[in-house]
Amino acid sequence: MFLGLFRRLLHTRLPDVHADLLAHGVDEVDMTAPPGVEAPAAATELASFGSRRATVERVLHRALQGQPGVRVHHGLSVREVVVDRGRVRGVRVDGAVIDADALVDATGRRSPLVGAFTKEVEESPCGNVYHSRFYRLLDGVTITQSLPIVSFR
Repeated sequence: MFLGLFRRLLHTRLPDVHADLLAHGVDEVDMTAPPGVEAPAAATELASFGSRRATVERVLHRALQGQPGVRVHHGLSVREVVVDRGRVRGVRVDGAVIDADALVDATGRRSPLVGAFTKEVEESPCGNVYHSRFYRLLDGVTITQSLPIVSFR
């Protein structure tokens, strides 16, 4: 499953990529309410993508290759981010520098490179909550005040 925000951004900002994903078998999964439960009237669209990661990555890669001015390098290990006067200018790869106007480090939040060009100033909650499971009460069980309420933020 891919988070709903990812799906919504593609749907609204890159509709051609969104359509390509659907054409290649990616499913949109409505997460507004569990099956058989009516969504609250105030609920907004909450859909995610259900797909193999390789399918999504292939479609995104193809879309990226078609963009002018974008170069994708494979099989290289970035050793260092080159920063000049507080701006990322490129990356050092095996002794050479590849200049760049923009850099995407898609290795995750624990990237060994992140310290070179980011600084955590403050930590604050984002206000978003993602649910990965829905639960149903067993037949005959009703919700009462005695049930604990658990919330995640």
